[in-house]
Amino acid sequence: MKLRSKEIFDSQGWLNISSDGILEFLDMNSCCVKEVSLVWGLITWGKYQLQKQEQNANLRSQILPGLRKIRFDTMNPREIAELFEKELGEVLTGHEKYSIFMANIKGDWKLMPTDVVSPTKLSPRHYKNAFVHSTSIIPMYIERRRSQF
Repeated sequence: MKLRSKEIFDSQGWLNISSDGILEFLDMNSCCVKEVSLVWGLITWGKYQLQKQEQNANLRSQILPGLRKIRFDTMNPREIAELFEKELGEVLTGHEKYSIFMANIKGDWKLMPTDVVSPTKLSPRHYKNAFVHSTSIIPMYIERRRSQF
């Protein structure tokens, strides 16, 4: 994860976004960070929410709605393997990890586990080149868009 994306995902603005705000952000088709960084951001957010709530919920139940918005098919096998070695390895079952990895290797979206990944293939994101300079811009943008509805 690049330093700038780490700064954004560790910021209080990101950590305090509502779950609806996280889902809206992950629904965006334009983004300034790679998909693998979005997973790390989602994990960081989920862990913070669990700590803040002081409940017996697990990380999987906290981030599962967001995980369904991740475009695993756009990641390379090395990125997926690194995710599975760390925190995401404890969130997904062995069968889910195997299915995601095989779908990615074979290029066959139908192999993806639909309880974790969107049942319909998500279109690839369009990446913007530059990062915003303030780590509070993304959370403020999401909350402002939500308040317009």
